Amino acid sequence: MADGRTTSRSQDTGLEPEELLQNLMGLGTSLNHSDVVFIAMYIKYASWATGKAQNAVVEVGISTLDMRHIREIHPSVSGVGWIRNIRSRHIRITEWRTIFTTAMSEGHPLSCAKDFEFGKSESVDRAALGDKIWNALHIMDDHPRGSRSYRKIVLVINGHQEAGEYLGRVGITLSELSTVEAVLNLQDLEAAVGPLPVEAPVSLSGLLEQYGIEPLWFHNAGNQASYMLAVTILKALTQSSLGPHIFLHTLDGSPIVNANWTLESLKAAVAQKVGGRCIHCNMFGHLAPRCQNASISERFLRQVPSKKNPSKKNLNRRRPAFVQK
Repeated sequence: MADGRTTSRSQDTGLEPEELLQNLMGLGTSLNHSDVVFIAMYIKYASWATGKAQNAVVEVGISTLDMRHIREIHPSVSGVGWIRNIRSRHIRITEWRTIFTTAMSEGHPLSCAKDFEFGKSESVDRAALGDKIWNALHIMDDHPRGSRSYRKIVLVINGHQEAGEYLGRVGITLSELSTVEAVLNLQDLEAAVGPLPVEAPVSLSGLLEQYGIEPLWFHNAGNQASYMLAVTILKALTQSSLGPHIFLHTLDGSPIVNANWTLESLKAAVAQKVGGRCIHCNMFGHLAPRCQNASISERFLRQVPSKKNPSKKNLNRRRPAFVQK
């Protein structure tokens, strides 16, 4: 890697990745880094495509957790108090919006760009993607006593690529990012001693299974970023002094984590911020009567027959739940 930095920059502080995570989340003995912003990033590229689209970046997921916002919030049962404060973005590349495959991986469809579960998707031209991500990694400090500088970032990734190589897919080098305080790789956090060999990776789906999380649209980049950050929180909490108080444990002391419901709680929190969530298409920003899905719109917005002269074919129909007046 050009900048010479390793994926998990724990050597910068002399701490192992797990201990570094504890301190960065304010759960360890050191509280020096409790004011950082965690940003999990997942960059999805079309490995299945052919021609110009082959290996092109088609989606990017960015999830954030601002430790300043949860400083006074107790993690609560299964970490739901913190997980509810994750905020995620799903960026689709305009030029590749129509790219699609019917292929499956780990029982999940590879193409599910329209199925972002934690907010509303946005589109950006390929040429502007680098600037979009650059801005996401440069958060202005809006504290009244702040010096108008940028917040310190903890970048969370998952994979065997170095962070610089990973960001290089979108035209950014790690050495350019003075805001990045540390890089945490979920692979390193799961490794017992040192980095895992390439032939034995820890899949994100395997990590989710450990914590009882059942993903619906797993290969959506925005969803994956959300899952990555949720796993990071759960990893930190289960190993902290709070663990015995917020998780059930087996007789041998191992934590029992079933955190699937915490992500449902997160979705409810997101819905409150963006104008609701449709109970039919499960998308955010609208409710059922305004759903743009054709079949649902026909069912809920069709005209009710006049009482004076009802048509014969409508005599036995039930009145729809919502009607357009």
